[in-house]
Amino acid sequence: MGAHGPKSFDNDAAMEWVAELAEYTDFSGVAGAIDAVMADKADYLDADVCEEGIAAAEIVAAAAGKPAGDLPADAKAWIGGKPKPDAALVARTIEAIAAIREKSELREFWEDSEDLAGWNSAMDDLKARLEAAKSAA
Repeated sequence: MGAHGPKSFDNDAAMEWVAELAEYTDFSGVAGAIDAVMADKADYLDADVCEEGIAAAEIVAAAAGKPAGDLPADAKAWIGGKPKPDAALVARTIEAIAAIREKSELREFWEDSEDLAGWNSAMDDLKARLEAAKSAA
């Protein structure tokens, strides 16, 4: 198993996804990661899909002016100069985070760990920043 921690960028899948952001000039890659979560939410969400979706959610929050304190430099650079995400993407992102928290392999991983509280805290913070971005849009 690779790196895992309760914060959004404390895992390999999220950081690999961030590295791939450079391939995109717009929010299509971000929306793709969110859409992957939404497409599978009725079934069983794989942990890697969730971790990538959470990283994408962090990009949405940061681009909307509500960044995490530990936003990677590559993500900051990618966001620079991009317009704010539209309200529809922010709303879908909030739904995706709710789906991950409700029923997913990642949630089960954290339920079986010693740091469920840390993960819940990180997800609460992300949700609050996304909600603030939604209100500001």
